[in-house]
Amino acid sequence: MAYADDIVIIGRSLPSMKGGFHLLEDASIEVGLVINEGKTKYMAAANTQNCSKPLAIEIGGYSFERVESYRNLGSLVNGDSNVSEENTNLLIATSRSFWTKKSI
Repeated sequence: MAYADDIVIIGRSLPSMKGGFHLLEDASIEVGLVINEGKTKYMAAANTQNCSKPLAIEIGGYSFERVESYRNLGSLVNGDSNVSEENTNLLIATSRSFWTKKSI
């Protein structure tokens, strides 16, 4: 998935995700783009608690830090299926917006 300068690579397995990264890396070299290793992160999503989630993964000469969640186009994305945190954040933002508009 891509929007502006944000790109998300999704794979059902680490090897498939690495394959997608290598395709992106090859294409970026062709057009002169550079992958910012410091800003690039990875997130493991699994439906079991027993899956291995390394603190960092290495792909080629890069090392990417693991995150538990990130924001994509204003929505919180995390590795589990729980949307309650996102719903809570949305309710708080809506409430703040309502009160701000009322007080003007």
